[in-house]
Order: sequence, then structure tokens, then C-alpha cells
Amino acid sequence: MACFLSFTVFTLYFTHFSIFFNTINGVFIEEVVEDIAIKRDDKMTHLHFYFHDIVGGKNPSVVRIAGPPDSFIGNFGNTMMADDPLTEGQNPHQNLLEKLKASMPWLLKTIWHCLWL
Repeated sequence: MACFLSFTVFTLYFTHFSIFFNTINGVFIEEVVEDIAIKRDDKMTHLHFYFHDIVGGKNPSVVRIAGPPDSFIGNFGNTMMADDPLTEGQNPHQNLLEKLKASMPWLLKTIWHCLWL
């Protein structure tokens, strides 16, 4: 019961202050939207790049470089190094532009953060 009560209080507190901060910054958002609308007169180009993680097989592009031994919690605590092909299309073997190098530490059980080099 105490857990449910504390969760409810936290949820109400979070909701109340998120609405409060949203109303404070509303004027700033309107100013930024007006500035962006003025700059959209210039020609815009949309670039699409794809990078491909190859985690298994003969030549993987992602390799574990550090982490706890015999981790039974998935990838939690691992640090991976990637050398991924960066292409223009979805096919990893055509139009190779560059190799994307990244260090990927697994900080949480479900979410990972990339540090691009």
C-alpha cells in the first residue's frame, strides 16, 4: 500500500511540474518556430545514411572490448567497439561511403548510449 501511495504521489508531482515547465517555456517555443519558418526559404536537402551492425559471422563489425566476465545479465557493463559500414542505401554492400567508428558502453539493462568518435 505504501509503495502504491508513493508511486501515486510521485506521478502527480511529476505531472504537475511538467505542465508548469511547459507553460513557462511556451513563449520561447513560439519564437523559435517563427525563426525557423523564416529560414525555411532556403533550399533544403535531405540526406539519408545507413550504418549496418554486423554482430556475428566471419567478419563482425561490432566486438566486445571490455566488460564483466561471464555476464548473465545480458550486455550490462559491456563496452563494444564498432566499425560499421556507412552507406547511402539499405544494402550494406553497395555505395560504401565511410566506416563509422563508435564506442558503445551498455550502461543500463535495456538502453545503450553511443559515444561517436
